[in-house]
Formats: sequence, structure tokens, C-alpha cells
Amino acid sequence: MWLRITVIGVLNFVTAALSIPIFATAIWLVSTHSSDCMRLPLWPIIVASVYIFLVSIAGLLGDCYRVPWLLWVNAVLMFLIIFLLFCLTVYSSVASNKDGARLFLQKGPMSLSW
Repeated sequence: MWLRITVIGVLNFVTAALSIPIFATAIWLVSTHSSDCMRLPLWPIIVASVYIFLVSIAGLLGDCYRVPWLLWVNAVLMFLIIFLLFCLTVYSSVASNKDGARLFLQKGPMSLSW
């Protein structure tokens, strides 16, 4: 039991620590580039890094102070992150394929050969 709690705490701490440089780099890139074409794609990275940081802190606090509802919130939000990354992967695979979007709309998602 103690080992499981320690592993969860360490993973949440590492995740929170890794989201800080991502956030700082995105803010630096937004402030240094003057064109909207370069700044606009960075805002989702900023939002995602803040979201991951807050979810990790919630998990860390839930783990350290033994707050079960905070751990459940952490688990649900992490599942949401994983699900959205899966959807982004499928979307980018379909969109980058030459005829992927047309085939997807005509025959449905199960007819594509991945």
C-alpha cells in the first residue's frame, strides 16, 4: 500500500514538474514571435500545460493528504486527457491521409485500412 501511494505521488510530481518548462517555453515563444501565424498554435499548448499541471497538483494533494474524492477527480481528468489525445491521433491520421477524409465520410470509420 505504501509503495503504491509513493509511486502515484512521484508520478504526479514529475508530471507537474515537466509541465512547467512546457508552459514557460510556450509563453516565451508567444512573446518573441510577432506574427499571429506563429502565436496562435501555441495557445492550446499553454492551456494543455496548465491543465496538466492542475490535474497533477490535484493528484499530488489527494495522495499526500489522503483525500479520496480528489484522487477520483484526478483519475477522471487524466482519463479525459488520454481520451482527447487518442481522438487527436485518430483525427490527424485521417486528415493527413490523402483520401482519408473522403473515405471516412463515405464508408465510415471501420472501413479505413490503418
